[in-house]
Amino acid sequence: MLVLTDLGHDPDDAIALSYLIEHNKIPDVIILSPGFPKQVEIATGICDIYDIAPTIITCKDGLDDGKYNPGKHKVFTGRSHNTFSLTHSKLNAFIESEALIIGPPTNLGNKLKCGTMVFQGGYSPNSIDPLKKFDKIEAVQSFNPCGAKNDFNLLLESREIVNKFYVGKNVCHGYTKSDLTQEWVPESKQMFEFLDKLSDDKAMHDVLAAKCLLDPLKYQWERAKPVWFGNKLSTIPTEELIFTLIGEQR
Repeated sequence: MLVLTDLGHDPDDAIALSYLIEHNKIPDVIILSPGFPKQVEIATGICDIYDIAPTIITCKDGLDDGKYNPGKHKVFTGRSHNTFSLTHSKLNAFIESEALIIGPPTNLGNKLKCGTMVFQGGYSPNSIDPLKKFDKIEAVQSFNPCGAKNDFNLLLESREIVNKFYVGKNVCHGYTKSDLTQEWVPESKQMFEFLDKLSDDKAMHDVLAAKCLLDPLKYQWERAKPVWFGNKLSTIPTEELIFTLIGEQR
């Protein structure tokens, strides 16, 4: 399994990674977007907690931390890890059974081949439980697709990915820390304390995407394809194996 994540920005990426690991879904490859050195440290720290050793790859090469601040994620920093970049000449393709994309997929667009991809991003105007903040809105900007628009389009149109699932922001905005902690408490003390510091209404976008990867049949989907309206996304019906989330657990 492959996970691409902008780990070290919004806390829900770290929690999603922990959730997967504690549910016995261990990533073989973690790709960091864009791949700041501190992000590598954070990924290494989380992997050390769980005694796992995936390959760690960065979306871009030669980055320095610049103005990047790991904030709450400093609890995981301290050790680094040797990495490759997606621009490395030997990294032509990733052939995986599953992929979870919870960050802008910079430089991954034409490299991924898999049976199932879950992508956190997009929008579902047909959500069965619409949130007030999205009332009468037909298209929105969405961070992960907008952060790497060309690569998103390549993943969307790829014939090398069999089943594509999109977890739109309007549905996942309704899934919060309060919902998560009713069903799961991290076994890791360090991760528990990290999660515990967040407010109960903090949206857990990436955790919901991880849950959809673990068992997509528990969720409600429509056969609909993301489509751009300028820099905003909505969906259109499709006959392809492309599914957009319209509701949480059945």
